[in-house]
Amino acid sequence: GRQFAVDGVHYWKQSGRADILSLLGGSYQFIVMDLGSGQDQNRLEEFLRADLPIVVGSGAEWKQAEINAFVRSHHRYPRDKWIYCLPLAATDAVQRVRRSLNTPSVYGLPLHIDPFDRDPQTDKVFAHILNHLIGQLPKKRSFFARRKNS
Repeated sequence: GRQFAVDGVHYWKQSGRADILSLLGGSYQFIVMDLGSGQDQNRLEEFLRADLPIVVGSGAEWKQAEINAFVRSHHRYPRDKWIYCLPLAATDAVQRVRRSLNTPSVYGLPLHIDPFDRDPQTDKVFAHILNHLIGQLPKKRSFFARRKNS
């Protein structure tokens, strides 16, 4: 079929817009969508709507132009939430991409052979990314805080 599960994680093969919308309206706590490198408008809309839009590129010097081209081709969209990840990138490559994109939201990802197994170094990078994201969210007041101040 179009779906399979491994270790409690459900995987769906590439789906049409209706399938994606039903997943987004479902009971999943997290949905990770690999949009590939295609420029499909429906997929781009989901990327732009994501809580955590992550662009994965290459830290290789001869491929860094690809991430810059992607950003330039989508210049009309707000990019303040975008996170850029460069697997196996050296520190100087991460710094170079940060400068070229004019954003601190570029992260190097360490080697992680088994994506179903936790890795302390990968956890550290994503903890930093998520803490940065949480720091940017608007402060929400709780129901009790509103009642107290009313």
